[in-house]
Amino acid sequence: MHIAELRFLAVEDHEFQRSVLLRILAGLGATKVAVAADGREALKIVMAPETPIDIIISDLDMPGMDGMEFMRHLGKVGIPVAIILASGLEELLLDSAEQMTRDCGVRVLGVIGKPITPAKLDALIRNHTLVLSSLARRRPAGPPFSLGLAVAGLKAKLVRFLYVAKAAAPIDRSVLRVISGADVVVEMEILSEFRRVNDDDAVTLKDAVERHDIRQVTSASERIKGACRTVGATTLAAVCERLERAGDAGDWKAIEVNMGKFRRELERLNSYCEAATATG
Repeated sequence: MHIAELRFLAVEDHEFQRSVLLRILAGLGATKVAVAADGREALKIVMAPETPIDIIISDLDMPGMDGMEFMRHLGKVGIPVAIILASGLEELLLDSAEQMTRDCGVRVLGVIGKPITPAKLDALIRNHTLVLSSLARRRPAGPPFSLGLAVAGLKAKLVRFLYVAKAAAPIDRSVLRVISGADVVVEMEILSEFRRVNDDDAVTLKDAVERHDIRQVTSASERIKGACRTVGATTLAAVCERLERAGDAGDWKAIEVNMGKFRRELERLNSYCEAATATG
């Protein structure tokens, strides 16, 4: 079946990353794409008889009903869809999530570590077939599972590393070229949209620090980190990685130190985006 005939559901809570995913799908030839911001909204779409879905591309770490809870519900009701899991979580967590999804009786095409690229997504979509006989042999859904529980249990045992190349520019334009298909106009559109959403997330982060809201600091840092990795803003992503870890540990001293670095790198990044979009 040609990709234009397949019906997709993109489940992603972050507005910018959702937009990039839709661009990539369109670039691959997809014409039938529904969207949802969390598992609860996605489940309503999948359950609607008038909108049958062939492939779901789902984030894992989302507010409300997270990706794994969504997978459990899919397995429980036996909806015949194929799943592509996409997340910025560590490889160990992704492997565990893939296995638990299979254990729920949900057909998994594969797992993509963010940032999503056209090549990664196309390779998994090509694995799709209409033969769903494996669902008939699915195992019963297990007990309720939430991604938050898995993260809490595994984070203490994981040592996180973020390898960041030292580049002169705050954005690696080669990353943008990959997701834009080397179309300069599309690159500028993506960069403008990234800037708009990222500025809002940065305000949320700064406000959370002022209010000493540790949970919001962690959440906002994770959102900015994911968006930055998508466009190749590796330096700011690295700062947000440290802020996220500090938030997890409740280390306000580390948060204050890294917020200074965050503000400096954000200013550098915004100046770069302004110059880039002005000149193309």
